Amino acid sequence: MIQRVLFPLLLALLLSALAACVGMEPRKSPDALRTVAYLPYYRMDTIQPAWFSAVDDLMYYNVKPKPSGELDASNFNRDALLQIRSLSRDTNMRIMLTVGGWKESSGFGPMATDEKLRKEFIRRLLVFCREHDFDGVDFDWEFPETPEEDRAYSLLLVETKRAFRLHRMLVTVAVGHAQRLSPEAYQAVDHVHLMSYDHGTVFPTYEGGVADVQRQLAFGVPKEKLYLGVPFFGRNQKDRNDAVSYADLILKYNPPPDSDLSGNYYFNGIRTIQKKVRFAREQGLAGMMIWELGQDTADHRSLLRALTEEIRHLRN
Repeated sequence: MIQRVLFPLLLALLLSALAACVGMEPRKSPDALRTVAYLPYYRMDTIQPAWFSAVDDLMYYNVKPKPSGELDASNFNRDALLQIRSLSRDTNMRIMLTVGGWKESSGFGPMATDEKLRKEFIRRLLVFCREHDFDGVDFDWEFPETPEEDRAYSLLLVETKRAFRLHRMLVTVAVGHAQRLSPEAYQAVDHVHLMSYDHGTVFPTYEGGVADVQRQLAFGVPKEKLYLGVPFFGRNQKDRNDAVSYADLILKYNPPPDSDLSGNYYFNGIRTIQKKVRFAREQGLAGMMIWELGQDTADHRSLLRALTEEIRHLRN
């Protein structure tokens, strides 16, 4: 009897000691906010090992749908994925594959609105995700333009979840701040990643984030599935096509932690990020979403560090 009691305790202590040796942070408790972060294929040379103890779900961005129902994996870098797996092997981080994205969504319409092509695409996507051991898939269609495409997107999400569920794989979706999906889609997906940024040239304030969340909840998104997105970049208030990384803003302007505007660029500084984390916790949301990791700094002014420390503080 003593051995039965002591062995699990000794094993837990041993695992805890090993985690400390490799610098792991303890994983979040079930009621803590989770952290979802995107990492685009063109940022793979910026990978930082410290990221993966702070991130719960990494979105590997991206592959694209072809109008023919085939999968365009020309942006996929298997070596980068293997590097991520190696660096995150001592964490519980899940790795998801993002499909689509801004200026990467032209194939969705022809594929999704054709039942035969849609089913073929789902089949190919499932094969690809299983072949590369992804934990699931994240959809980012920016954006359906007609009622027919809206209906097709709902079918795509529902049917993908039906196929992926058999393999215990997640299906998530990124939505624009005013984008509304069907009730069936909200029920099918595991996460809804709210892109609460790019509100024209005036960048997302704390108040804007609050309004975006309230809008999505009114649309019917379950709060336990909703992730509040925050930007790790800035946008020129006079030219929305002029965007720079948070790291570049720090390097060029060195703004204080409570600033959200430097050199005509709107962004979310440390204090705003922390305030949004507190709001997400107060609302009972699932967590925070980041676009995107490769734009952060690697020093004490890191937004990921500020976000993670605020989550840890709220958990304690």
